[in-house]
Amino acid sequence: MTPDQIVELIIHDTWYSAAPAGIQALTLCKEVFEERGIDYTPARIHDSSEDPDSLFQRGEELRRSYMGVTSTARPTPPTEAEKELGRITGEYYWGATWTRPGLDLASRCICTMTCLAALGREGPLRSHIRGALNIGLTPDQIIEVFGHMTLYAGIPFARERWTLPTIFSPARDAAAECMKHDQGPVSRLASDHAD
Repeated sequence: MTPDQIVELIIHDTWYSAAPAGIQALTLCKEVFEERGIDYTPARIHDSSEDPDSLFQRGEELRRSYMGVTSTARPTPPTEAEKELGRITGEYYWGATWTRPGLDLASRCICTMTCLAALGREGPLRSHIRGALNIGLTPDQIIEVFGHMTLYAGIPFARERWTLPTIFSPARDAAAECMKHDQGPVSRLASDHAD
């Protein structure tokens, strides 16, 4: 991996681990780069002059392509606060983060699934497993991602509150559901968002 890719992974992970952990990880990253004699200056990618509506639109297009257009019916309409959070999420999570250069879409997807699995966030994890299948990852690849990450983040969860089948079952369930509905990979998405 390049220094740019490592930094981009940390920036992406910050949505799941929160800003203090992201800042700590970037500080550690800087120290390791200095220890290795890597002269690194991050590129300024975010265009603060970009119109919020275009940022939101770009994020929504990516989200729909990645997640698909089907949605779960809500029991109640969203509150004004939920609508505002949705807008912020569309602009910055999907529009400013997921569309950044430096990582391809599959790498962002894998990064997201490992964070959500480590945090025990089953609902969002299922959604991102479906997204992974939409962009062409296979069920075996998805399960391999979880098998690998379990060595780093999953063993404490497996011992304390999860069993390994619980970690892997969302991938199998989501894959089976997508296969029933004949939802194949979205090849356009993979080529449109590759670096």
